[in-house]
Amino acid sequence: MVKLENLNLKLGKFSLQNINLTIKEGELHAILGPSGAGKSSLINAVLGISDINSGKILIEGKDYTKMAAQKRGFGYVPQNLALFPHLSVKENILFGLKVKGKKPDAFFEKLAEKAGIKELLDRKPQSLSGGQKQRVALIRALVVKPKLLLLDEPFSALDITLKRQMWELLLDLQKEFNITALFITHDLDEARFLSNRASVLIEGKIEQSSKTKELFEKPKNVKVARYLGYKNIFKGKAVSKNSIYIDEMQANLETKESLDMGKSYTVLIKQSAIKFEKEEKEGSFKVEPKIFELNSYNLIIFKIGSATFETAADKQRELTKFVSFKKDEILFLN
Repeated sequence: MVKLENLNLKLGKFSLQNINLTIKEGELHAILGPSGAGKSSLINAVLGISDINSGKILIEGKDYTKMAAQKRGFGYVPQNLALFPHLSVKENILFGLKVKGKKPDAFFEKLAEKAGIKELLDRKPQSLSGGQKQRVALIRALVVKPKLLLLDEPFSALDITLKRQMWELLLDLQKEFNITALFITHDLDEARFLSNRASVLIEGKIEQSSKTKELFEKPKNVKVARYLGYKNIFKGKAVSKNSIYIDEMQANLETKESLDMGKSYTVLIKQSAIKFEKEEKEGSFKVEPKIFELNSYNLIIFKIGSATFETAADKQRELTKFVSFKKDEILFLN
């Protein structure tokens, strides 16, 4: 198990603040966040490249906080891959073992076979395709049998087809060899595909850390919701235990959540909450939906009062002029 406890790091005007994170053995944990959020700084702190100001880095209960970077024994795949151009693929992969004075064993052979690079071992990195280089860098990081694998957006330069191949390879290796990994990504689909748990890092703070499915379906605050691409976020005030007046809509919405009378709330109305009705009914609103045809779906925009709503619909979906909202798909944000 990997634990980061109250980790703080200051780099000029930027700082990582009170980072607390637990990564269980055999877990793939994604760190998401906008550019400049501190994702690479966090990886560098765990690697030992950057000295933290306070806090602890614990691996299986052992304190790694002050340990020299070269002694931590973590696997690392940087964004630029950092393959040695003058060494063969095999020499690149075995470099870490050589530094430790160890010889390759059956594990190396198994990894090379799993990654489909056995026929590339005598070639130089400059003769490889982008996808082949990714495989070499990944196997080089794993051959030392690290307690923790760290990946800093290594697949960002690949096209979607190669990305999917690398995702599938990493998952395959993770399941077979019980790999524990912390990886950085801007790609929301990558996080969904690969991670068991995920954290959103914004301006040096972890805003939310949870199971990946929960993170995407139930953002806790406005920062996380907006980062994940959610629209339809409004402010309102509770007018009863299960009803809130939305200022921009100039209307009440019924909710499933129990509210405090008179308290102000921020509401996220998920796309899945929006239901087009065939006819006017109690609690529905009359709208004039605008349809924008995209490649694989239609973007629907409509207004209620001055509140603008966005939702997506498949091209066969029938749209009407009346909309209602499902109570259990309305979220309240911090």
